[in-house]
Amino acid sequence: MKLNEALELLEKENVTSSNQMLRRWIRQGKIKANLESKRQGYEVDAASLQSFIDGKKSSDIKPVGFKEGFNEGYAVAANEAAKHYKRLLLLGMYERQFLINRTEFREKCSNEFSNRDLDRFLDFSDQELFRKGVTKPRMKVYGNQIGEFIYFSNAHLMIDQRQYDLDQDISSVHLVYEMLIKELIEEFGTKVGFD
Repeated sequence: MKLNEALELLEKENVTSSNQMLRRWIRQGKIKANLESKRQGYEVDAASLQSFIDGKKSSDIKPVGFKEGFNEGYAVAANEAAKHYKRLLLLGMYERQFLINRTEFREKCSNEFSNRDLDRFLDFSDQELFRKGVTKPRMKVYGNQIGEFIYFSNAHLMIDQRQYDLDQDISSVHLVYEMLIKELIEEFGTKVGFD
């Protein structure tokens, strides 16, 4: 079977109408064909072509509407971007840096707890964030942001903005404080527990 005949069959079966795709599948070995000569072109193996068409028809791909297909593709791309951003942050690359002041952090935490729990939480926060790796608590720590992630390298703490119900992008230090406090409260509840 000549290349143009194979392409007509692929078009008829709604697989492809692209000559380039057919040639690519031949080069990849998905469809068997012999190159008789450059002048005569490919001689496509009919059984291999039919097997390929049957495989395409029986694949698990189901037709979806434009919106569903777009949303599905967007979600896959967003997850790939998230993985890439995490790798970049771990390598020390970032788009923006946030300064977290220990005194300001402690003031913002006072609204979240009773006095007894506040003291325990502040000790926990010092241990996990401000004093991690040193004996005396740091007065400030830096969070590096790229995409929707903020990484506090001294604490090995990664915050994913998508986990929080925030209407805005990471655009202010206030939001970073808010997410950091929520993240540490969650860890505090898990590691230390509340009375």
